[in-house]
Amino acid sequence: MKVPTRPLATPEFGFEPGWEQALAARDDERLAAMLAGDAARLEAVYSVDLRFGHSIGRVDTRAELVRVHAERSLVWSAFEYPERRFRPVGQGVALMEGRLLARGLDLGVVLNLDLVFLAVWWREAAGWKLLAWQSTNRSKSLPSP
Repeated sequence: MKVPTRPLATPEFGFEPGWEQALAARDDERLAAMLAGDAARLEAVYSVDLRFGHSIGRVDTRAELVRVHAERSLVWSAFEYPERRFRPVGQGVALMEGRLLARGLDLGVVLNLDLVFLAVWWREAAGWKLLAWQSTNRSKSLPSP
């Protein structure tokens, strides 16, 4: 019997039919909670083990990220995905990758970001939770030599 080299998006790997739509809806809920600065909604979508790597190099835990949104020191005004893809990589683990345009204020500093990102979602007892995020700001890329 040939063993697949990649996990399959099947129920035995934790991927029920419609999992991509469910995960996209969960991520949309995350963005809506960030826009609203809603701590309870953010706690519901972030894993307790969250590691959130910002494009400026700062890394936040779940508690730190929820706090900056709830205190409104980080305030978002708009998000748009020109690209967003999901793929299974392990039992109940999926990667989300793509490009995100984000506008907001961080301690009064205007943010106008063009991000490329890689995120890890995993299925906990309470459903899909964001486990990790890492992004790079394309709008600050170096000029070509």
